[in-house]
Amino acid sequence: MRIRPYGVGLCLALVVGVLTGCSPGLAGGISVTVDDAGRLVAVMEKCRGDIEYVSLSEISEGSEAQGSERVRLGEWTIGKLKDGSHALNLETGNPAWKASSPWQPLKPGTSYVVGAWDENQSWTLGTLTFKVADLAKVKPGEVLSVDFVDGKTVTLAEPLEKFKKAACGG
Repeated sequence: MRIRPYGVGLCLALVVGVLTGCSPGLAGGISVTVDDAGRLVAVMEKCRGDIEYVSLSEISEGSEAQGSERVRLGEWTIGKLKDGSHALNLETGNPAWKASSPWQPLKPGTSYVVGAWDENQSWTLGTLTFKVADLAKVKPGEVLSVDFVDGKTVTLAEPLEKFKKAACGG
């Protein structure tokens, strides 16, 4: 059987599309901080694309075989988030954002993940996983960040300006 050149090209295009087309584009970055009263605030730096949703989920740790499961605690929606810097107090809300459910207090020792995306899931600000104890590391003007130190993932505080530059590739 002879394979025609256009058939090879079509197959190659399908493989490349499957491998690269499934991931949403990165529209910026998301992190968390606390306000003066110690309330959780999602901090977003949007550089491109569309973002319409922010969610906070609890990660319930199962057995090694079961893995972990995410339980959505809340979701906030906005028409279309404009490019630039944004803060959303997840406890008290924000008039521009619509909350899907009432605030549920965070539990010490539990892992949480915050993320943001668009309706079609073609754009995202990524996600950040954290614990309540990590929030104690944050001082005014800082956000949580994840880094790799000695082969381990470490959650630490970083200046808000550093986060903003990194979120948009600067």
